[in-house]
Amino acid sequence: MKKLLSLGFVWLLACASASADVITNGLSIEGARKAMEAAGYKQTGLDVLPSNPNRSLQFWSVGQGVFTIAYSKDSKAITSLGFMLSDERPKAFRKTFDLDVTSFDTRTGLMTIRAAKGEQKKECRERGGEITMGVGIRQ
Repeated sequence: MKKLLSLGFVWLLACASASADVITNGLSIEGARKAMEAAGYKQTGLDVLPSNPNRSLQFWSVGQGVFTIAYSKDSKAITSLGFMLSDERPKAFRKTFDLDVTSFDTRTGLMTIRAAKGEQKKECRERGGEITMGVGIRQ
């Protein structure tokens, strides 16, 4: 079973690298940037520094949130993906959600997020702790 899952993951990375419609870890930042621009998403800036000095960040407006791509400065390969959502209250009272993303399909706007173990409902656990949601509403 583990070999089958590993093979499926390698296949997903190969397909993502070829088409660049689906952004995942391991894809080049240039491929991701081109896919985001081709799908009509706009890059945005946030005052956030990476926790690792060997990494760099790019931010993209996606729907009501910000899609975050962290990548290696040396290899230019994506190391992690995230999605930040916050409400419109003043900063002192604002609630912000920082979600761990496993993939984002720029063509369909579907994003797969990984739920924290303590937050998983039964349906989420049955799917390996991942939830797919549509967030890619282009503005």
